[in-house]
Amino acid sequence: MADVTTQAFSPLDHLNLTVGGPSDAGVSLGERRFVGKLNLRVTPAKIPPAINDLLGGPLPAVGQVTFGGQVMTAWLGPDEYLILTEPGAESALQAALLEGFSGQHVAVTDQTDNATIIRLAGGDARWVLRKGIAIDLHPRSFAAGNCAQTMFERAQITLIQVDDAPSYELIVRNSFAPYLWSWLADASQDVGVRIVRL
Repeated sequence: MADVTTQAFSPLDHLNLTVGGPSDAGVSLGERRFVGKLNLRVTPAKIPPAINDLLGGPLPAVGQVTFGGQVMTAWLGPDEYLILTEPGAESALQAALLEGFSGQHVAVTDQTDNATIIRLAGGDARWVLRKGIAIDLHPRSFAAGNCAQTMFERAQITLIQVDDAPSYELIVRNSFAPYLWSWLADASQDVGVRIVRL
């Protein structure tokens, strides 16, 4: 496995972010760097059992995310899924998926270099997100294990709620990542923000 951390640059590197901040901050903000990202297009009814083994479980239902070991799979559409892997593991998983789907009409596209993941977490994270998003984030409507594609201010994102802390992951195209990070950092000033290394 290649050491991607020494061969790649994050779209946020030029911001020269400094880790730290108040210990009582209402939110923490960090980047999950170099996470592998595969886009899977397939008819859900035709999933071989071997695919479930690779993903650590079945494909998620509408608006849901499944967690399977080192793999997270998010529902994007009726026949579209986003698979997140450990950094550097995407090529092997892509090959294994294509082999597992052998003979079927399927597309597995590596999108690792297209986007990054910003994580916003903490007791005030939901309050900060509500400033820039139109979807209902109340726990009865959007809770841990839910995902949605939506607009956040001017940036198109895939939003995943990872846990009940709450922690959210915002998957955003590299070209919009600095804008989104700066927006979130500014919107968090009222509650305090701590920059973390993930």
